[in-house]
Amino acid sequence: MATKLIRDHVNAEPPERYEDLVRVRQYADDMRDGVWESPDWGAYDNNPITVAGRNGWHHEGYYYPPGTIIDGWHRLNAIELSRVTVKAYLDLDWPEDVGTTV
Repeated sequence: MATKLIRDHVNAEPPERYEDLVRVRQYADDMRDGVWESPDWGAYDNNPITVAGRNGWHHEGYYYPPGTIIDGWHRLNAIELSRVTVKAYLDLDWPEDVGTTV
């Protein structure tokens, strides 16, 4: 599912953020080690991976077109790299509907 989301949706984060492979690798290591979903790491578990909905999203003078990954690029790539199953909140219609769990 992570691979499909990455392939099918545009990343909204600036290049200097989405090219941060050190962060992606650290997240992937944590996922493989089972640390990612421990109660102590709730901040990761509770932040939804968000994709701009059918109307897009305007925020701080920037427009995110429909289908744009707003938040979660590092996590999606880490899931793909780790090759483990990770429970995450996914919102494919931000900001219209919040809270689909995948």
